Amino acid sequence: MTDANSRQVALENLREFQEMSYSDVYNLIREKRFEEAKAKYQAVLETMGVEDFSAAMSLSITTPHDILLECMSEMASKISEPEKIRAVSFDLSAHVIYHDQDGHVNQGIEVSLYSEDVYDFINASDEILRMQCEAPASEWQGAFLDIESCALDGLGTLAQQFENYAKNQHNLQGIIENENGSAIVDPMAIARHVAKLLLAIEYHRYMADFVAEVEVPSEMIFIIGEHDEIEVPIVFYRVGQDQQVIEPELSTALPNEHPQVLTTEETPSIYNDEVPEPVLDESTQINALDTEPVEQADVQISENLEEERLEAPQEEVSFDATQNTEEKSVSVGKASLGIAPQPKTFGQLSNKLFSLEEEEEQDAEKSA
Repeated sequence: MTDANSRQVALENLREFQEMSYSDVYNLIREKRFEEAKAKYQAVLETMGVEDFSAAMSLSITTPHDILLECMSEMASKISEPEKIRAVSFDLSAHVIYHDQDGHVNQGIEVSLYSEDVYDFINASDEILRMQCEAPASEWQGAFLDIESCALDGLGTLAQQFENYAKNQHNLQGIIENENGSAIVDPMAIARHVAKLLLAIEYHRYMADFVAEVEVPSEMIFIIGEHDEIEVPIVFYRVGQDQQVIEPELSTALPNEHPQVLTTEETPSIYNDEVPEPVLDESTQINALDTEPVEQADVQISENLEEERLEAPQEEVSFDATQNTEEKSVSVGKASLGIAPQPKTFGQLSNKLFSLEEEEEQDAEKSA
């Protein structure tokens, strides 16, 4: 018979690990330290030796950003007053699971549009929005103008493994009994939790890239997270105008201890100093070190170009010179950081996506 006291200790150990690791990942996601977070928790999952959630070790969302943008624009085209749209939420949802023709599972997200009539998103402070996102239910939850869903390619194998676990696993509390009759934490419960953290990290990495690329016709709030599982934090971005990214005040202090391998022999302390620190690859280190100097160089070169433009006689400015100036500006901007300068437009005001050629043709028709 399992000792009641040992069972309580095991439950507290599991709860402590879940809370501390979630908080750690939440901070890393807020600070956009995705590669560091991935390396750290891949190492934890690997030491567990559990194959049931092995797909979490190599997650990579491959859905083109245009697919997500097309979904948003199509939804906006159906709204009678699209100019009132002030927020878009993206929820990685346990309710949106797709099965293809072969029966394979794929993970989906829910995309929701919210009006300024529901909540004053733009004028709400960052602190208020953060509190709303962290609450069990926000004031705008469920009051959407429209909601649609789409699949995210690259998450299907892990979604299938989660589904298999739910069907075959009856130990929902994550506590098992060892040979001595004492209750201990089930390594499977730890592995499942870490796999969900890795899913959250990859999802937020993908969405952060999308936010950096999309353009909107007016200032909006993008809310990114999920409401079905506590393992996926909810964060928000201000987009439009200057495309400002929210950087809320967060404690940068990480736990002093790190996860330890749990075995069926005992339930040790959840954290110690033996788990190796995440190793960043060379490109990550270079980008981290060079970001600020590149930005300073960008500003300096822009100022120099502006001074040259003002000093040069108007008639000496040729088409080729303008083209060269633009190329120089791009080369020290996003392109030099490995990000292609290809913004996407949320066709909210026009109610559809227009190519540049289509717009020119329409202007010509109007002039005629």
